[in-house]
Amino acid sequence: MGPERNRHATSGRPSALVAVLALLLVAPLLAGCATVSSLPGHTRGGARLVGQDGPPADPAKLAVVRRWAAELRAGDLRGAAGFFHLPSLFEDGAGATLTIHTRAQAEAANATLTCGAIVISAFRTGSFIDVLFRLTARAGRGGGRRACGPGIGRTARTEFLIRAGQIVAWVRAPSLPGDPGVPGTPPRSGGGGSPGGGGGSGGGLPA
Repeated sequence: MGPERNRHATSGRPSALVAVLALLLVAPLLAGCATVSSLPGHTRGGARLVGQDGPPADPAKLAVVRRWAAELRAGDLRGAAGFFHLPSLFEDGAGATLTIHTRAQAEAANATLTCGAIVISAFRTGSFIDVLFRLTARAGRGGGRRACGPGIGRTARTEFLIRAGQIVAWVRAPSLPGDPGVPGTPPRSGGGGSPGGGGGSGGGLPA
C-alpha cells in the first residue's frame, strides 16, 4: 500500500446483514459519488478506546483477507484483484472513494498499495471487520523495499466488508491508541475481541 494518510476516526455501527446485501444490489449507490459512509454498518466520528475493540472477526471473513494479503504480498496484483466484488468500493484515506467496476480497476487499486502486509489481529465492527496488519515489502510491479520504505515493520489498519467470500468495501482505518508501531502510544493494557494492537503510521497499507 502507499504511505498511510491521516483520516478521521472510523467506527462501525451494527446493522442487519440483509440491509447491507439489499443496498449493494442497488446500482446507484455504487455509482458516481457513492461513499463507504453510505453503507449500513459503517459510520465515522466515534473515537474508540483502548480495550473496546469489539468482538472477534468471523474466521471465514478473516480467511478471505489473509488470502488477499498473501496474493498482494507475493506481487500477484491480478490475483489480489480477484478477491474484489464487482462493483466494490475502495477508500485509501485520501478523501475520495473509488468505485471498482472492472477487474482492471481492481488491479489498479491494488497496485497503489506499495507495501505488503501480514494479518496480526481483527475484530468485528458492525458489518465490517477491522484488521490490523504488520507492513512488509511486497514483490512485483510497484513493490520492493524502497517502495514501502520506512513503513516496513510498522502497523496499519483496514476495514473490510466481506460478502460471499469477496471484498465489497476496502477502507483505510485509523490507528487505535496503543497500536504497535505507532509513535507516542503506550503498550495496550488488554481487552478487546482480538489480541495485538492497532493500525500504525507510515508505509502503505496492503491489508
